[in-house]
Amino acid sequence: MSSPKNLTPKQSTGKKLTPEEVEKMRVKDRTLVRGKFHFHECPGGLMQFPFKKYAADSMEWYKMADGEVHTIPLGVAKHLTDNCWYPEYSYRRSEGQDLQCITKKIPRMSFQSMEFSDYDDIRDSSGERVNTAVYYPGRSV
Repeated sequence: MSSPKNLTPKQSTGKKLTPEEVEKMRVKDRTLVRGKFHFHECPGGLMQFPFKKYAADSMEWYKMADGEVHTIPLGVAKHLTDNCWYPEYSYRRSEGQDLQCITKKIPRMSFQSMEFSDYDDIRDSSGERVNTAVYYPGRSV
């Protein structure tokens, strides 16, 4: 089995991150979160998968059952929700030709957090970053 070639994350601008920035992201992605696993493709099923995002990490295996509550690293939770989908295609006519395009992303699985821990990376359905506010009980604004 071949190993992944490029495990160094890049910003959305394509700029390569410094080792310090990568390490900061790696530490954040290792933060444990608690939530419910949803296996949309096979309700009631069991999913087992390996995960490795950073070169410094070792390959870890995860085994999750649909509807069960799990405590997993934030990076794995993001992966399950953001990357595990398949496209639904349709055709549209452009300049006299039929072009195939993705019309919908069908989720295979997702992870519903039972905590609200990733304040600085909240996005709306269009992918735009959402401004957030943190409420601290007992403090005046």
